[in-house]
Amino acid sequence: GNNSSPIIIKKNNRNNNDDATSRRSVLKYSLLFSLPSYDRKPANALSPSEASIDYDRYAKNYDSLDGDETVSSLLGIDDARMRLFGKAKGKVLEVGVGTGLNLAKYNPDLVSDLTV
Repeated sequence: GNNSSPIIIKKNNRNNNDDATSRRSVLKYSLLFSLPSYDRKPANALSPSEASIDYDRYAKNYDSLDGDETVSSLLGIDDARMRLFGKAKGKVLEVGVGTGLNLAKYNPDLVSDLTV
């Protein structure tokens, strides 16, 4: 349930940021204590083989989430990727490579090593 204990914030008179800090603290703690408490139940995790099957099924359509080439171009997604990944240089670690959609966006003249 909710904790009805009062929140006490001690105010130091060291600088002008104390009021802002106190307000942030009160907000942070009031949010924490006002959140409902849920009964925590064990999660139903997928086995590695189930996760692999689900990923393979989902990956076929993953790139379409950006829309087709026309939509992603109109939204500026392609340009943003080119600007971002085109600036990478040296040794690059691509984390979360997914389907590899961004790999062609790296500038081979700037990237000496690309690990996926």
